[in-house]
Amino acid sequence: MVAGVVNDIDLPTRVWLARLVARISLSCVWMYEGLVPKLLCVRSSEVDLVHRSGLYLADPRLTLNALGVAELLFGVWLLTGRAERPTAALAGAGIIILGTLVAIYQPESLADPFGGISKNLGLLGCASVCWLLAPVVPAGEHSKGQRCE
Repeated sequence: MVAGVVNDIDLPTRVWLARLVARISLSCVWMYEGLVPKLLCVRSSEVDLVHRSGLYLADPRLTLNALGVAELLFGVWLLTGRAERPTAALAGAGIIILGTLVAIYQPESLADPFGGISKNLGLLGCASVCWLLAPVVPAGEHSKGQRCE
């Protein structure tokens, strides 16, 4: 039944929906990563990671909280779809930078099946889909000045 519904949707709309799902998924992960481990359920290992990096202002925990707020706000920005290509590029760069810092200062996290490499590769995939497909809009949206390739 689902296959019949999907087959009735034109290709530009399918591509737009795929992009939307990728953007929402990417956004949700950024918001979760900002809210839960950095604001609501801060673990001592997270604070220790910031401390060992030396990349903090006054206090490692305060810096971690500030990073959490920034990630939460960035996730909301992603969710809005505004400036989608630049936002997707920033998301990809952020994933690479934060992942590299974690790999340097907490290399054991790379073996974690719920984080590290496995999560970041999926997020980079979502960011790439958003960036590559941002110009594609459904057929009914052409009147807004965007072109469907």
